[in-house]
Formats: sequence, C-alpha cells, structure tokens
Amino acid sequence: MLLQATGYEEIEVLRVPDRMRFHSVGGFWDWCLAVSRWRHLLAGLPEDTRERFRAALERDLDRRVRGGEVAIEREIVYARAVAPPST
Repeated sequence: MLLQATGYEEIEVLRVPDRMRFHSVGGFWDWCLAVSRWRHLLAGLPEDTRERFRAALERDLDRRVRGGEVAIEREIVYARAVAPPST
C-alpha cells in the first residue's frame, strides 16, 4: 500500500459503496466536463475523437437509464494514518 511504503503507520481504510445519479446521460457528460481531470483529458482530444467517445459513452450508459435517471456504481476509499516523524 502506498501509505505503508511512505512510512505511515496505524493505517485504517474504509471502503464505501456509492451510487452517482444523473438526470440523463448528458448530465453525466456535463459532470465529466466539470471535473478538472476529465475536462483537461477530454479537451486534449481532437474534436472528432471526443465526439466518438461521447457517442460510445452514451451507447454504453443508455442501458443504465431507469426512469430517466442514470446511476453509476462506484466505491469511495477513505484512509486514515499517522504520519511518519519529520526529520
């Protein structure tokens, strides 16, 4: 684990299942554009590649639409640890 490798001690990890919900596939795309990591990645793609990616994403997410809502399962990992003494 990264925390152990960097000298942290008394490490506690909690994994929490979560579900992201969006009003539409377009709402998920808007979220992707709002998250800086995704926004920069997507902005770096040529426009035709970005549009093909969006179309593929929409096809994949269409099967997750229930009652007009898109639900995406994910897991959030929380970690707590004691920092190593500073030198």
